[in-house]
Amino acid sequence: MPICPDPIFIIGSPRSGTTAFAEALGEHPGLWFSCEGLSLHRLYGGGRLEDAYAAEMLWDRWLARERVTREEFLERMGLGFNALFSSRSGGRRWIDKTPDNTPMVATLADMFPHASFLHLLRDGRRTVNSMVNCGLASRWVDDFRVACREWKQYVTIAIDFASRYPGRCLCVRIEELAADAERGFDAIYRFVGVSHAQAPIDYLRTNQINSSVRPGSTVLGRARERYDPWPTWTLQHKRIFLEEAGVAMLRYGMVGDEEMRQMEEDARDPCDESPSWTDELAQYRSGRDIAAIDRDVPRDAVLLVVGRGNERLLELDGRCGWHFPRDERGEYSGRSASSEEAIRHLEALRKQGAQYLLFPSDAYWWLEYDSQFTDHLDARYRRVGTREDGCVIYELQPPDEARTG
Repeated sequence: MPICPDPIFIIGSPRSGTTAFAEALGEHPGLWFSCEGLSLHRLYGGGRLEDAYAAEMLWDRWLARERVTREEFLERMGLGFNALFSSRSGGRRWIDKTPDNTPMVATLADMFPHASFLHLLRDGRRTVNSMVNCGLASRWVDDFRVACREWKQYVTIAIDFASRYPGRCLCVRIEELAADAERGFDAIYRFVGVSHAQAPIDYLRTNQINSSVRPGSTVLGRARERYDPWPTWTLQHKRIFLEEAGVAMLRYGMVGDEEMRQMEEDARDPCDESPSWTDELAQYRSGRDIAAIDRDVPRDAVLLVVGRGNERLLELDGRCGWHFPRDERGEYSGRSASSEEAIRHLEALRKQGAQYLLFPSDAYWWLEYDSQFTDHLDARYRRVGTREDGCVIYELQPPDEARTG
């Protein structure tokens, strides 16, 4: 019986739009999708295949005696399912989709060594809102915190898998796909290696992604793809979401630093000056800044750090960190009174040996607030880091000095 050499798996969080996406992709003349299946997860999820193989090795049973490798074992287990799916697909590449496949995606990659994976990523706020309003019999329907944790867990697993196997897994942002289906599907077609087809694009445009809402729900309102549920959430819901998923939203590009700071402000409770997510977000931002510094700033350099800042940014593997602005004692002296004063102070510190200037994410406001100072930097110095890195870094060496130095 012929089998499909390169099936396609769609993974992602529950309520992220995987069903509509699989149905749309199944409209391609070279692809086939029937409906969501549960058998792979029920039979092989939770590490059951790996446990079976480990037990055989431990007790020197048939797999051990016949010297069957783990890779061979898992691939042979996948052949049976492949043959079954292929017997129904009419010679087309088959598609399997269920969020339950996400936790076992690494096992699936070994069971189907030539398969491609599409990770459908949806904004956590919309996903969680849909999870608690969908009316399904699931543990997260009546527990907002569990829904937040589930979204974060599934997204983390899928993105970690994609980072390890970039040639096998493509991340598809559902909001971007909905905004420009033509461009999004072109990228998907290239990745999975099929020709262009209009039918999936038309299907997605005419079928709303993940719009089901529990009848009579009044907790969080309706979940629509372009509907932002955040303003409708209670203060408690907002705080729970930031506690459970705030760092993930920032880490995976669901929001930028400015939007996240607005979300933090929206969730502020005057009775709680130090919410739990504050330190977590600060640690993440600091770690992101440190990674950019390690990449872009030499280890023996003198680095100016804008703002009161994190002391960790002042002591990094031999680099000498100075506050900016700073007083005679080297302590943070507060924002300069004028643009001219800030420029004079910067140039004086440069003559004293400062070589780089860092704007951490919590100091972005300076670049926008003081346009004259920013214009001075952009006219004289080279940016070696961008906001996408989590910070902005300037090399304080004018191009003419760099050429003659």
